[in-house]
Amino acid sequence: VRRSGYSRREAERRDMTATGTTSTTLDQGGMTIATEKRGLLDDFFNASIIRQAGATVHEGLVGKLGLPRLVAGTAPAKKTENAAADEVSPTTAMLSLQAKRLPAYIDISESLLKQSSQALEAILGTHLTNQMLAVQEAAFFHGGGTSEAYGIAGTSGIGSVAGGTDGLAPTLAHLIALETAVDTANALLGNLRYVSNGQIRGKLKGTPKVASTDSRMLLDSDGLLNGYSPLFTNAVSRTLTTGASSVASAIFFGNFADYYVGYWGG
Repeated sequence: VRRSGYSRREAERRDMTATGTTSTTLDQGGMTIATEKRGLLDDFFNASIIRQAGATVHEGLVGKLGLPRLVAGTAPAKKTENAAADEVSPTTAMLSLQAKRLPAYIDISESLLKQSSQALEAILGTHLTNQMLAVQEAAFFHGGGTSEAYGIAGTSGIGSVAGGTDGLAPTLAHLIALETAVDTANALLGNLRYVSNGQIRGKLKGTPKVASTDSRMLLDSDGLLNGYSPLFTNAVSRTLTTGASSVASAIFFGNFADYYVGYWGG
């Protein structure tokens, strides 16, 4: 018996797609797609808030800057109606500022400058400036004075409040104690601010003013912290060591107009 059969060839179908942008996928159309570049995204840096906090800034300095100040002497004594007055002799002290260096450069080849479609020199200049601002901002709060600014935390004679031997979450009592320490030094006037970091901001938003309640938080919707407008920057350390803890954060409070910053040439 002879059987006769019929064969049917199915038409093959191929699509050209946008995939295949490497030399190993030559059957695709991705090779024809051009890459367009727009702008150059910068990195993220710590917020620079020392000016916003109200620090006294001196720019365009050349030599060292001396800021003499009066120190209170013997207080006047109360006298009877015709008694002679006593002489009161205040003394002077000197706050001295001198330049610290923060040098850096980025070496850009002539070929890159000519071939890049971006305003590369200006973009990298801004990037380097932002890096420098982040470094100096950290020094404003935690600098040790050697080749950098004297930071607030390292300044002798300022009031301080310990949260605990190994650190504690901030409470209303801690904030009041900070304000009391500033008041004890007769400095509770001027541009008063709280300054801390983002970690503390999150904690303050979730900590009630009064224990066992949740009606009002330390940092409430009004944006105030115990009646004062706070500022936050991650230039304030969250890796401080206190007791057995090495992840403690700082909270600063005071009249920031009493913090002096000098700039020599940039």
